[in-house]
Amino acid sequence: MLQPKEYMGIAEKAASFIRKQLYNVETHRLHHSFRHSPSKAPAFLDDYAFLISGLLDLYEFGGGISWLLWAIELQETQVKLMFGLHRNFISCIPGIKLLMI
Repeated sequence: MLQPKEYMGIAEKAASFIRKQLYNVETHRLHHSFRHSPSKAPAFLDDYAFLISGLLDLYEFGGGISWLLWAIELQETQVKLMFGLHRNFISCIPGIKLLMI
């Protein structure tokens, strides 16, 4: 049976993989998926949301400040990509207006 520290190690390993393989440091954008290499598809709104939530969990359970800082960076990117200039829409896919608010 896994102990809590082992779960943290697994979670940090998964987050590190995402950061290394699915995250572009220059553009601060995520790719949607990975199979042998990152997909060409950009990450969707829920990809950002769930990753940010997981990074906050890592931080809260003692994983280190770097997870919090990355979560903040991803949230800023998400807002830039997914919200309209006047905050009059939210897009589930970068650049495509799908849901009027």
